[in-house]
Amino acid sequence: MVEVLVIIALLISVGSGVLYLISRMPLTEEDFDEFDLYH
Repeated sequence: MVEVLVIIALLISVGSGVLYLISRMPLTEEDFDEFDLYH
């Protein structure tokens, strides 16, 4: 059961890192309007 928790934690950390990198990338104004909905 501990292994499952570790895997979930890794997935969350990796997913957060990917979302952070995507949010830091230069985007068009239209993309920024869409990102405002998620932040």
